[in-house]
Amino acid sequence: MSVTVVGEVILDRVINGTSTADVLGGSAANTALALVRRGQPADLRARFGSDANGKFLKQKATSFGIDVSNSIDAVEPATVVEATIDELGIPTYKFFMDGTADWNWTSNEIDKPLPENSQAVVLGSYASIVDPAFPVLYEWVLQQKQQGVLFFFDPNIRPTAIEQLNFATEARERIRKWMNIADVLKVSDEDLAWFEPEQSPEDVAIKISTQGPTLVVLTAGAGGAAAYSAGSLICHVSAPKVEIVDTVGAGDTLMAWLVAGVIETPDLDFRDAAKIARILDSAVKAASYTSTRRGCDPITSAELAEFEAI
Repeated sequence: MSVTVVGEVILDRVINGTSTADVLGGSAANTALALVRRGQPADLRARFGSDANGKFLKQKATSFGIDVSNSIDAVEPATVVEATIDELGIPTYKFFMDGTADWNWTSNEIDKPLPENSQAVVLGSYASIVDPAFPVLYEWVLQQKQQGVLFFFDPNIRPTAIEQLNFATEARERIRKWMNIADVLKVSDEDLAWFEPEQSPEDVAIKISTQGPTLVVLTAGAGGAAAYSAGSLICHVSAPKVEIVDTVGAGDTLMAWLVAGVIETPDLDFRDAAKIARILDSAVKAASYTSTRRGCDPITSAELAEFEAI
């Protein structure tokens, strides 16, 4: 089985106190890395920048075992994001993305056949909502769904980037369009607090689960995660107590384990509380354990087994 992940690959400049480190980042790249660490082949479709940063990112992705054969060597430079980590391990972001590679998808670039035995397409974050990428990727996903491929969407909203471009209204409209065609939506409570600030994230998740996605997974950091389907709560799982170093990549790790758990479970009924709880429990634990390590450094299946045995 194979999973195709589409979106941005970004140079994350992680600033923690007086230390600075440049690492592979971006929601799509992080999710692909987490899939590979879990043992699930990942077909990453990203646009690698033409500058030194872009070449560094491609070398890193390849060294991690991510398949980049369907990615693009773009003429534009790579996007850089500064992630400044506070004393609680929570990042705040500053974006350097004008004229960069990640947003300029064309139909010819994305329209390559999926790998044999593809089970899912994963997409989200900023590349899913900006032009010219949005209409190109939206039509491409619709085509994949017609072939029976599951579509997983994570809005992974970056309010700082959206609001710096005065783009909030259009961003909400486009995110809603993606939600409506998703089979599985994974979304954080912070995302939904921005998306519909007049309602609680739980109420918004319940409503969304009646409007498109068969399964909605609402994450809440240390509060664990809940799954909803057809307007009902299916299950809630708690997060283990861990000593957080930072949360960079934790949500992407959870998404990767959610995707892998779903496609590896034969004939899964998204309203089967016991099976969904098992999948979600592993995903939450994987995300929590990743938060104990610096940057996006997803765990392996073997490491999770050790973690659970403690």
